[in-house]
Amino acid sequence: MPDELPIGYYHTNFCKLLAFVQNRYHDLLTHAERACIDDFHDLTPDAQRLFVRLLTRKGPLYRSDRLAYEEIGETEKALDELSSAGFVFALSRNDGEHEWHRIGVSNAEFPEAADEESKGNNGLDTEAVEVSQASAVDVSDVSVEGASKDAVLALLTRHELIALLKTGSTSRRSQLVAEATQLPVAAIVQHLPFRVVMTRRLQEVTCFRLLFFGNTHQNLTEFVLRDLGVAPYETYTIDETSRFFTCRDHVEEVRRAYEISDHCHHLLETPDVTHIERFAGDFPEQISVRATRLLDRTRNQMARQLERMQAEDAALAIYQQSQTHPARERQVRLLIAGDCLGDALLLVNRMLAEPWNEDELEFAYLSKHRILKKLGQPTTPPVRCQPIVNDLVLEAETDLRVEELVRRHYEQQGYQAHYVENALFPGLFGLLFWDVIFSHQPGVFFNEFQRGPVDMFDSRFVSSRQPLIDECFISLSSGNYRHRIRSTFRHKFPAVNYFVHWGMLDEVLLETCLDRIPADHLASVFRRMLRDLRNNRSGFPDLIVFPPGSGYELIEVKGPGDALQKHQRRWFGHFERENIPARVAKVEYAS
Repeated sequence: MPDELPIGYYHTNFCKLLAFVQNRYHDLLTHAERACIDDFHDLTPDAQRLFVRLLTRKGPLYRSDRLAYEEIGETEKALDELSSAGFVFALSRNDGEHEWHRIGVSNAEFPEAADEESKGNNGLDTEAVEVSQASAVDVSDVSVEGASKDAVLALLTRHELIALLKTGSTSRRSQLVAEATQLPVAAIVQHLPFRVVMTRRLQEVTCFRLLFFGNTHQNLTEFVLRDLGVAPYETYTIDETSRFFTCRDHVEEVRRAYEISDHCHHLLETPDVTHIERFAGDFPEQISVRATRLLDRTRNQMARQLERMQAEDAALAIYQQSQTHPARERQVRLLIAGDCLGDALLLVNRMLAEPWNEDELEFAYLSKHRILKKLGQPTTPPVRCQPIVNDLVLEAETDLRVEELVRRHYEQQGYQAHYVENALFPGLFGLLFWDVIFSHQPGVFFNEFQRGPVDMFDSRFVSSRQPLIDECFISLSSGNYRHRIRSTFRHKFPAVNYFVHWGMLDEVLLETCLDRIPADHLASVFRRMLRDLRNNRSGFPDLIVFPPGSGYELIEVKGPGDALQKHQRRWFGHFERENIPARVAKVEYAS
């Protein structure tokens, strides 16, 4: 594991990203995106490095006098080159109103507006608007929000603000900024002792990152964490003929879906029923499954907010457009609350016939019973799991969570006790099925930064790997599973993946689990996980305890006023059916 990265590591990584995109997706790139790559390669090394440095800094604006890097010789010269090539705006007090207006810095105090051609979007330059829109995709850690007078003032130090205001004020910086916002932009600009830098071509960079990672939450940091050994990725076969995106329309759909999701997040910070309804009504029609899922998730978030605002009809209309859980569950709840029992029963019957997941199926059984009871029709309540409950009275301790109090309680009784929650069984699953997860399958690995295959949480994961999965269950029957799990633990640490949380597993705990937990219990848990890997990798009890001698037990800790959640109750139902020892420790604090 290297102690430090080589000089220019960030530039090397960005060039790798560009090369991947150019080689794999050349036919899907727009003219502007191809030009961006070509223009970048035409820059001098210093200018290239400075541009990538800007991409990894928080914006939207930067001070030119604080862009100093040892590996970049002449920053001002590099800035000039980037400005000439269209990669940044680099504006000083000598630039006119039109130039400042292009990045969105304007107000009523600016005497001359920009010409009509450049202000087609509420007075903003077209590229400034595009830069603002790019913020929704969070380009390489940069939060780009379109420049403003406030953003310029945020660059100034307290002493610079005092000089700007020509005051000897002892006010805090925040108060000085508030006072300075009353000044005309022209007056602020004239007192800037540096150039204001704003990155351009972010739309193109955003697309490159989406094409490389297949999402917008990963960025160049992945390269750094891997190269430092903090978060290394497994080595797997990448099919050179496979691509995450197969056509440009799908690229645009997914990019737009991420932008909509980000805009929704900001919209819900100050929610307004009319604005939410209008926004939801403008969602585009989707073709790709990925974009549809992203938009459905956003629809569910907006509809849930409308419920909280008691706009039930508007919420119901949005849920009806979603094909992602829990949209149908929320619809049933709203229909029952609105006394539309017939419509609710019809929807429940569809859910029972074709449930989206176990959570929805369980809800549908309970809801049908309640609806029929309200309608006065005969019905039998579904049988619900009633786990064993132990009541504990413990002394509260400052800064100790209730789970730790219970863990210590069991230790005092002579047990080995470990806090594991969702790390133990998913971790053992990940170790045993490691070679299955990272096996070569066509079209599931697209880049070197994947925690698992792209179909990890789809039904096709199991069907396309059934022989390999069967081998793992055979090893559970033969006893060879212990060797497989130990070997993976020792040779794959600390490779990033969806299931193994290395910090929660150590060799002592692993060996105890392999010694105490029967293979048929593991097989039973793993089979249920494989039915729905996305949802069934959570809901496990907080603790595992090992009594002196032999055996084990799973303990879910509940503090005062706490109760089992639905997915936890489903696991307890499974434990009960499979004779897996588990109980709930219900804690009350001693007075």
